[in-house]
Amino acid sequence: MTAQADQAAGRLFEEHRDGVDFTSISDTFGISDISGAYDVQDRFVPLLMTRYGKPCGYKIGLTSKAMQEMCGIDQPIAGVVLDGVVAKSGVEISLSDHGRIGIEFE
Repeated sequence: MTAQADQAAGRLFEEHRDGVDFTSISDTFGISDISGAYDVQDRFVPLLMTRYGKPCGYKIGLTSKAMQEMCGIDQPIAGVVLDGVVAKSGVEISLSDHGRIGIEFE
């Protein structure tokens, strides 16, 4: 799985950098479970750190049963928040600088 996870992380990083809309990596790289997704994340985050700095926190997602069902998983997920993507209170952001903005009230 290591080579596939490395390749998947590299593709995600390039697409993120280039502003390409997200597409699933599960079929292309044979990643079909949470463990495989975390393997990719473990390789993707260091790539992102080259642009956005060090971790400053962590996040959980898909904490509701409805969101888990919508995404086809049966548990919450965890991730890293990097310093360079945190917007301080009161800052103005441009929608054109982002792909799809979402706000979660959890």
